[in-house]
Amino acid sequence: MSKPLVKKTLHVDDMPFPVLLIRPDGEIVEANDDFRIWAFGDADSDNPLKHLQDIIEFEPNDLRHWLAATPDALETITLKNAPSIKALLSLKMIEQRLRNGMQSFILMIFRPMGRQYALEQELKATKEFLENLIDSSFNPIVANDLNGHIILYNRSAQDVFGYSPADVVGQLMMTDLYPENQYLRVREKLRSTMHGGVGRLKNQRIDVLSQSGEVVPVSLSATLLYEDGREVATVGIYTDLREKLDMEQALSRATEAVEIGERARVATELAGMAAHELNQPLTSVLGYADLLRIKLEAERSPLLRHAESVYTQAERMAEIVRRIGQITRHETTHYSKANMIIDLRASSPKADSNPPTQIDEIINLDSIEDPEQ
Repeated sequence: MSKPLVKKTLHVDDMPFPVLLIRPDGEIVEANDDFRIWAFGDADSDNPLKHLQDIIEFEPNDLRHWLAATPDALETITLKNAPSIKALLSLKMIEQRLRNGMQSFILMIFRPMGRQYALEQELKATKEFLENLIDSSFNPIVANDLNGHIILYNRSAQDVFGYSPADVVGQLMMTDLYPENQYLRVREKLRSTMHGGVGRLKNQRIDVLSQSGEVVPVSLSATLLYEDGREVATVGIYTDLREKLDMEQALSRATEAVEIGERARVATELAGMAAHELNQPLTSVLGYADLLRIKLEAERSPLLRHAESVYTQAERMAEIVRRIGQITRHETTHYSKANMIIDLRASSPKADSNPPTQIDEIINLDSIEDPEQ
C-alpha cells in the first residue's frame, strides 16, 4: 500500500490540526506536517513514526475505549518526549477503499492545549465553583428570566418553598412561589428608587407561598442581572424568618412576664408602705371616734348615730389597711369594663374571711342633724 496514496485520499495534509493516521493495532501510517511541528518542532524531523506507543502515553486497551466513547468525545493526551505538552484527542474510524481492497484506519485529530484552552478550563472551573457555592448556600437562592420562568433554584430553597429543584427549574413560574399579586409588587419595588436603587432590593420583609400552601415570612434581597446593558434575569436571596419571629414572640412574652412581675413587686412594696403610713392616723381616728361616741351616748345626743357610723367606717378602713399590709402576690379583678384593680382578698391569703372590702355605705352629709336645731 502506498502511503502517499492514503495521505492524498484522506486529505491528511489539508487538516488544520495535528493529525495521525493509524491502523487499529496502533501502527502509524502517516502524520501530517502540523503533527510533526507540534510533536517534534520541525516538519522535516526524521524521527521515525512506527507505532503510537512510541509517541504518546498509550495502553493497548485505550484505543478500544476511545473508539467506544461518544463520537467526538475528547481525551487528554500527553506526549512521551514532552510531558508538558498536552492535547485534546478525538478519533474517527474510517473505511477506505484502496488498490488492494477496503482498509480500516483510525484518524487521530489532536487539538493542542494552548492559551484558549486554558481560559476555557479556567472558565469551566469558575462556573462549577459558583454553581457549587450557590447550591451549598444556607440561604435559598432563586433566579428567573425576563418572563418569570425559574432558571436557578438551590437546595436550601426547598426548605422554604417545599419543592425539589427538579420540580421547579423549567417547570414553575415565579408567580407560583408567591401569594396573589405579591410577585408583581416585588417587581415594582425592584425597579423603584426607594428600596436600594433601581435594580436592587435589600432586606424586604415579604411573604412567599410553600408547596403545601403555607404562607412563609421571609426577608428578600434581589438584584437585576444585565448583559451588555440589557436586563436578562433576576436573582433573589431569601432568609426564612419563621424561627426569628417565633423567638421574638417568645422574647416578647418573657419581657411582658418580667414587666408584670416587676409591677407586682412595686405594687406589693407600695402596699406595705401605704399600710404602714396609714396605720397610725387610722388608730387616732378610731380612738377619737370612740371617745366621741361615748360622750354623745352619755349626753343622749341625736348625733350619736353619726358618730357610730364614723367609727364603723374607720374600722372598715383599718381592715383594708390590714389587708394591704398582708399582700403577698399580685391578683387583679375587674373594676370597670376598661380598668383592673388589685383584688385584696385574693392577694392577701392570710386575711380572715370578712365581707368584701368595698364601701357600700356612703355618708350623706346633708342628713347630719345640726345639734343647735
